[in-house]
Amino acid sequence: MTKSVRTERGVPAQLSVQGPRLVLVVDDDAINHLIAGALLNALGYEVVVAFNGVEALAACQIVPPDMTLMDIEMPIMDGLEATERLRACQRLGTLPPFPIVAATGGSGRFPKSVCLDAGMDGYLTKPLDMQLLADELHRLLPTR
Repeated sequence: MTKSVRTERGVPAQLSVQGPRLVLVVDDDAINHLIAGALLNALGYEVVVAFNGVEALAACQIVPPDMTLMDIEMPIMDGLEATERLRACQRLGTLPPFPIVAATGGSGRFPKSVCLDAGMDGYLTKPLDMQLLADELHRLLPTR
């Protein structure tokens, strides 16, 4: 959104105002969408949801998010493959860069190292903790 402001000489100058940042929440569980969405909304972010990696890829092509919160174990396409595909698109220049953070049940099956090796920028366990989520957002989106 762009607003005009008056300079000293009365000539309008353009002032660019950034709207709320967009976070894509990718999870196959609707309850996790509600929880993550409520936390992100309370922190001032807009939310788009996807139920699997295929939907996440499609959503990113329509409107690239500022960040993605990615579940790992999902049907159709899991979070690791989705991350690798998103990173490939970013390398090709068909998507802008944005951070991807794992949001996993923390069962130990997919440790942090596996997620980081797949191209993720961070790792959170569910249930999500608002302070840890806020810390991760501030770390990865410092201009907010």
